[in-house]
Amino acid sequence: VVFRGRLTTLYLANLHLRTATRILLRLTRFKATRFDQIHQKLSGFPWELYLFKEQPWDIIVTTRRSRLYHREAIAEQVQRSIRERLGDTGVPGDEPHDESQHLQVRFEADHAPLSLDSSGVALYNRGLKTQGAHAPLRETLAAAVLTWAGYQPGRPLVDPMCGAGTFSLEAAGMALGIPPGMRRTFAFAGWPAFRPKHWDHLRRKARPADAPPLQARIFASDRDTAVCRALGAEIKRNGLSHVISVACRDVKTLKPADLLNADQPGLVVLNPPYGLRLGSRTEAYQAIAALGRHLRTRWRGWRVAVILPQRSLARHFGRPLTLRPLRHGGLDLTLMIGQLR
Repeated sequence: VVFRGRLTTLYLANLHLRTATRILLRLTRFKATRFDQIHQKLSGFPWELYLFKEQPWDIIVTTRRSRLYHREAIAEQVQRSIRERLGDTGVPGDEPHDESQHLQVRFEADHAPLSLDSSGVALYNRGLKTQGAHAPLRETLAAAVLTWAGYQPGRPLVDPMCGAGTFSLEAAGMALGIPPGMRRTFAFAGWPAFRPKHWDHLRRKARPADAPPLQARIFASDRDTAVCRALGAEIKRNGLSHVISVACRDVKTLKPADLLNADQPGLVVLNPPYGLRLGSRTEAYQAIAALGRHLRTRWRGWRVAVILPQRSLARHFGRPLTLRPLRHGGLDLTLMIGQLR
């Protein structure tokens, strides 16, 4: 997705976007068919606006259908233009900037946009979780699933195979209006053009207004006691205990009557295990069929969103639901969305 705006727009995009992995600032675009042309085209670029003299940086190069395909040689020419410009006009930092800045050069058909990564660590790192889980779901994908599934903060959300609690934590942020980038840092804070006071003002404006504590409408559970204990600690550390409740329960026995605040149908989100943990193909079919029977029997009238490792598993779940393709960690997955009847 490409969009235009001022530097403030870039700050706000990093702060508020829930499904983007990173925000790149397009610096310039040039054409080159010889290596020396790269240096010529970039020699006058004002690198001092984005990089300090002493700051480390790296350059990621990709090429496709271009006469210049030697990535190290391309990066060397870009490095040369940066060093020469900063040597003459570069700004020394008031304090050391140890974190590297990342530049991207993408050659295609001899044309190359050059971009600077404004995010740094990928945006799915919200700064909320300190504990991990086996094959954790990325927060950006969780936010997309919740949006596609029609999550409404006023209705109950049940995350009965919660693992690290990605669905529950992301839903809590959406319900409370907490921007996903509120509790983390960004690469743009290491640019000479960065204005800390302006950034602090934007963050203050983005903070949710004070409101009376909400009753827990998000219910997370897992059959692993250690997982539930760790998630409970994360929820408490982030001040979300009034929104998310955690219990150690097996999804196969859980029903709406077990929840304190499930007085109306809501949304059930599930991310079942993949690969070896799901067993053989026959065992996987049987597990999904059993899950479908349980949900249709106990959770009738609720909406459901289920992530499947294989599209073929969807027909074993039962009543046909809407299918969407997903990609996560190099895996092709399928999302089922619909109402349980």
